[in-house]
Amino acid sequence: MSRLYERISTAIMEGEPEKTAQLVQKCLDQGLNPKEILDNAMIVGMGEVGVRFKAGDMFVPEVLMSADSMQAGLVVLRPHLVAGGVKLMVDFHNRWNPAMWGIKEKVVAGELGDPQMLTVRLNDTIYVPTEMLSWGGRSTVIWFLGSHAVDLVRWLFDDEVARVYSVSRSRVLKGMGVDTPDFFLTIVELEGGGVAHIENCWIMSTSMPTVFDFKLEMIGSEGTCFADCSSHRMLQTFTPAGPSYPDVAVRTEVQGVPGGFGINSIRHFADCVIHDREPAIGVADGLENTRVLVAIHESARSGQPVEVQR
Repeated sequence: MSRLYERISTAIMEGEPEKTAQLVQKCLDQGLNPKEILDNAMIVGMGEVGVRFKAGDMFVPEVLMSADSMQAGLVVLRPHLVAGGVKLMVDFHNRWNPAMWGIKEKVVAGELGDPQMLTVRLNDTIYVPTEMLSWGGRSTVIWFLGSHAVDLVRWLFDDEVARVYSVSRSRVLKGMGVDTPDFFLTIVELEGGGVAHIENCWIMSTSMPTVFDFKLEMIGSEGTCFADCSSHRMLQTFTPAGPSYPDVAVRTEVQGVPGGFGINSIRHFADCVIHDREPAIGVADGLENTRVLVAIHESARSGQPVEVQR
């Protein structure tokens, strides 16, 4: 059994879709548990791909081939996961953010006209990669924050990303012994002609009243929306520890009941499991998001625009 799992992981790492699908089917034919195949073979393989990509031992074309192999395996496995009651969801929780939901409603209702451009700023203070995350140096701000920004771009435009151009720098954090880029500035072109600008940074000052800075602007042919999800000042505190804008939206607790959009996305997934419904965000969204993130890293590395490969 473990040998078959190893072969699936290897097939994914080596970018062999047909072989991956065949091996997954072989596991199913032998009566192996679909969830164990996913957890112990496929996810393990993609995890190693991430490690090798970070180390510079794999490049964008190879990562995309591995992603295709993962998808090929999932095509075979998904019906068995569903039949076994297994639910899969990617937690892009900003789709439950009231501000983002408000903008989405305006777009769907046509009140903004045709969406033209979008600017997303989603940054953290330097506390996050140096203290909050023990693994900050083994990841990037694109994986941590950029994934959520890219999902908002795809969701609000209801379109797929065609091309990216990104610039990054590694100076501040590297000087502190944390080997990860300080920031990425990314231009995103969508297939339908829309354009987005994404700013992701991990070196903002810890003297800020919030640990993150999150703002969004969407401009359509007939209207504009602005969202400030970090410095809205709905609640402000001033104590000897300094000024603060405490979180009132992401994770809250009122009268002993957990709430906020960071909780509501998880609650949605739990409801889907309980009531046997498909989650709002599935594997396909996660895979497409990953393709864009890989392209962003490659563009920053090469200094050139990169087409999102599918």
